[in-house]
Amino acid sequence: TAAFHATLRELQKSPEPIPLWKCNASQIHTMNAALWTTLAQLSKHDSGQKVCLILEQIPWGAVNAFCVDYHNILTQPRLWKQ
Repeated sequence: TAAFHATLRELQKSPEPIPLWKCNASQIHTMNAALWTTLAQLSKHDSGQKVCLILEQIPWGAVNAFCVDYHNILTQPRLWKQ
């Protein structure tokens, strides 16, 4: 929509431009790869980075699978020990 594209332009033109990454998420493995790679890169640098990951054609099953996986990770205390 026009409003969505306007928002994306605003993100790119902000004083600190936010990278826009696009992924066709029509396949569950493609979406998971994009999400986990993005999360790993942001976590690896341990900085307050902002990024906008744009996923297109997302099947409901893919969103559900990611949410379940992410919730499972959040409930594992051993993964949060520093």
